[in-house]
Amino acid sequence: MSSQSVHVIPSNGRWVIRGNGRHLHVYKNKTEAVAAARSIAKERRPSQVVVHRTDGRIESEAYGLPAIQDPPYSSKLGAKRIEKAVSAVVRSRAAKGKG
Repeated sequence: MSSQSVHVIPSNGRWVIRGNGRHLHVYKNKTEAVAAARSIAKERRPSQVVVHRTDGRIESEAYGLPAIQDPPYSSKLGAKRIEKAVSAVVRSRAAKGKG
C-alpha cells in the first residue's frame, strides 16, 4: 500500500485540505483544518499531514510511516528557502487545480 499525503493550505483567508489531487474541505481557521486533516490521515494510514504555513514554511506529521530524519549535513540553500520554494509550488498547483 502506498502512502498518502493530506495537505493543509492557506487560501484567500481560509484553509483548504487537499488529498489525492483534489480539494476535500475548506475551513475558516487553521486549527479546525489541521484537526480534520489529522483525522483523515489517521483513517488512511500510512499517510502524512503536510501543513503549509502562511509564511511559506512547511510542517508535517506522519501516521504509520517512519519519522523523517534531518540530513547529516547542511544545505547551502538553507532549509527555510527550500521549504518556501516547495510550498510555493504546491500553492501554485492548488490554485490552478492541479494535483
